[in-house]
Amino acid sequence: MTADNKIRVRQALKKIFPELSRAEIKGHLEQQNVYCGKKPMGVNSWVLESEIAQLSIAQIQDQLQGHADLPCQILHSTDDWLFIEKPSQMHSVAQTRQDHDTVANYLAALRPEQLQIHPLEAGLAHRLDFETSGVVVAGKNKQAYEFLRDQFSKNKVEKIYHCVATGEALELGVYQAYQLLKSKGSDQVYLSFEEEEGALKVVTEIIAAELCDQGIRYQLRLITGRRHQIRAHLALLGSPLLGDELYGGKSADRLYLHASELGVPDEQGEVTWVESNVPF
Repeated sequence: MTADNKIRVRQALKKIFPELSRAEIKGHLEQQNVYCGKKPMGVNSWVLESEIAQLSIAQIQDQLQGHADLPCQILHSTDDWLFIEKPSQMHSVAQTRQDHDTVANYLAALRPEQLQIHPLEAGLAHRLDFETSGVVVAGKNKQAYEFLRDQFSKNKVEKIYHCVATGEALELGVYQAYQLLKSKGSDQVYLSFEEEEGALKVVTEIIAAELCDQGIRYQLRLITGRRHQIRAHLALLGSPLLGDELYGGKSADRLYLHASELGVPDEQGEVTWVESNVPF
């Protein structure tokens, strides 16, 4: 039998379990939960096309499990939206159904129906970095979730952050840079003051600044909403965040970045503002 009659087990599992993400499938293979008959399968295994029907996953969960005891907090609730405070060192959404300590797990415990909106995001309309704390918002129904996603994609949501940085003290004002294409697939985002073809514009406004014991305390407004925007942009400007070693910041007990305020407009343009106390 030649390789032409075989298929990678990851591809075969995706055909059988289309609801599973690639990350979930990889996780099951790494945890040795996948069998072809009685034979265990690995991440790089192949199976004959005639054997696909014999594939099974042991200990598979039907859905993300709720976890109400996580250190999250409800900040505000409306008929359609739920505002949650995410602590530092927590993922916003789950990557697999086996995850148990994300904001999505917390939402699933509060309102199990959130999983009908999205099985791993539980209605959460955006994300904060693992190390970043602050306000996040979820839709309580599919329509509210889609509306929120659209508002974030169009930069209609007001996002205010507080942070502590070191290095050069920056003046108040609007700063612009460009996210380079080589950022894709890397943990680190690369910004430049010079535009190149295909680069994404990054715009950050510093609205307040003061000296503090640890360095410089900034209040910022995101005008665009790129991955690692504040971290990469302030590092480019010579003022990296405290605790952000990825971008040249000094080592600390945490990343000193907090999403302190979120202003979400409704369909009539009226903005709901929700605040979270800065923990540093």
